[in-house]
Amino acid sequence: MEFKPKRIIPVLLSAALFITGNKIFIPQTVHAASVKSYDLTPGEQKEIQLDGKGAKEKIMYTFEDTETTEYDEKYYKHTLTLTINGDVVFEESVTKLYNPETNGDVYITDIDKSDNVMDIFIAMYDKEYVSKYDVLYYCQYRDGEFVKVQDLKKYLYSGVLDCFGKSDMGNCHVWYGGLSKSISTSGDKKLQVIVCGFTDISDAGWGYFHGNFALKLKNGKLKKAYTNPEGSIIQCDFDGGLAKKCTFYSKPGSSKKSFSGKKGEAVTISGYKYINNKLYIKVVNKNKAEGWVSGKKIFKSTATLHA
Repeated sequence: MEFKPKRIIPVLLSAALFITGNKIFIPQTVHAASVKSYDLTPGEQKEIQLDGKGAKEKIMYTFEDTETTEYDEKYYKHTLTLTINGDVVFEESVTKLYNPETNGDVYITDIDKSDNVMDIFIAMYDKEYVSKYDVLYYCQYRDGEFVKVQDLKKYLYSGVLDCFGKSDMGNCHVWYGGLSKSISTSGDKKLQVIVCGFTDISDAGWGYFHGNFALKLKNGKLKKAYTNPEGSIIQCDFDGGLAKKCTFYSKPGSSKKSFSGKKGEAVTISGYKYINNKLYIKVVNKNKAEGWVSGKKIFKSTATLHA
């Protein structure tokens, strides 16, 4: 199930924490200025030093759509082809029964600034939606050879993100603007990807949030950085007044009180953490005090950010 992001509806929170404001934060992925990154354009060749040795490599990709008919049904084939120094080093196709304006991206960045090797990400996805990836590869060009390091889609969609919810929404997503807006790094061997958290289903409804999920280089491949997934929330800004008094705690799952929020008090929702697959939300009040509360008290909703 995919949801179009063209119209955003403020989430209605449960009685436990109804926040009256309807301000929605639309994020922009920020890349550290010290990390060189390149968002390639189809059909446009760039010269980039990919392996830290010798002359710069000439790199270019194309993305083509073709239509075929099988058993009186129209199929659309989307093919991404990557060339380095004139040689085809990567080619993959996605075929669909319908054409949702599938897009192909090649994005080059530097996860580990100490190794002098650039990191190449190749993706295909439905650009009309905030959607799951059809293709997501992590690659490098080393000593004159193209290396497909990791099928990142397969890794991420193989249970790594189950705590976010077992649905199309509870997974890793392409963000507005494509791959360059969906992943980021500071060159510290970590990569941030955007995930959509599926928080709860009950008689009261359901809820979602978008947040950052950290991956870290381990033995040459990207693995989840934390045993208990945590990160910042980038789309879920319900700044406003609490509908009733609520207690916030010093740590996720802790019984140690951090502060109490009074009715009408303004708070900001800023982060998340899963412990034993239970969601906890980080809240900051006007005095900069931080506290945690169960996600179920916040995200039982009758509408979603994807409507």
